[in-house]
Amino acid sequence: RLDHLDRPVFVLFDLDPGSATFTDVVTVARKLHDELTAEDRDAVVKTSGKTGLHVLVPWRDAGGYDEARVWALEVATRVAAALPEQATTEIRKAKRNGRVYIDVMQNARGHHAVPPYVLRAVPGATVSTPLKWTELRTDLDPKRFTLRTVPARLARQKHDPMAPLLKE
Repeated sequence: RLDHLDRPVFVLFDLDPGSATFTDVVTVARKLHDELTAEDRDAVVKTSGKTGLHVLVPWRDAGGYDEARVWALEVATRVAAALPEQATTEIRKAKRNGRVYIDVMQNARGHHAVPPYVLRAVPGATVSTPLKWTELRTDLDPKRFTLRTVPARLARQKHDPMAPLLKE
């Protein structure tokens, strides 16, 4: 928010598949959602517009970016420990061994995140698209959310799936 630039509005968990399958990304996202729910945290999920998923959590705790990133890393570490074959917090690609990287490093002042509904400059013109948690299935294909398909999706929506991020 403009009046509090030293405090994040949300915390981002960027689920980067690397060479992992999208099924593994979905598994990690569901486990992350379980962890967040156990902490009584709201969370929203969206496609990254490329091959991964983003899970965003409103930041209402005391502290700023450093505290948010520390908390996010603690949660990511628990998820990776619970799913050692599918998830990692290892930043070096060579050490990920085909696991989904749970990236929390963008939770820093001046870093950016891909906003919802952004058209990505990739073949197929995919769009970073908010999802309902019920849509997060192993047969979900993030490539189906494109410049051509997302406007009709928006027209059918009755509620903004990103609204939990805006609650005060």
